[in-house]
Amino acid sequence: MTRQVGRGTFVGCGSPPARAEIRTFPAEVFETRLIVEPAIASLAAQRISSQELDELERVLLRGAAPIRLGEFEHRDAIVHKAIVAACRNSLLIAL
Repeated sequence: MTRQVGRGTFVGCGSPPARAEIRTFPAEVFETRLIVEPAIASLAAQRISSQELDELERVLLRGAAPIRLGEFEHRDAIVHKAIVAACRNSLLIAL
């Protein structure tokens, strides 16, 4: 997903430059996240290994300290990727 000031938020698949882009808006992104993320979290909770759970806890605890916005976004992405990886579903990981 990329955000371009004045143009919108774009969700693409594949690798640039061949990826197809879909123009979307923040409200649609949030709506989609509300639909998809609870199901992903539920699946991850069922499948996560104790090692993955320990790593996720470590990342979350490290993120408790005050940080800059850019660093927050980086850590937030790490948390989301760890949760999706715990699903062990290649399609979800690719999305």
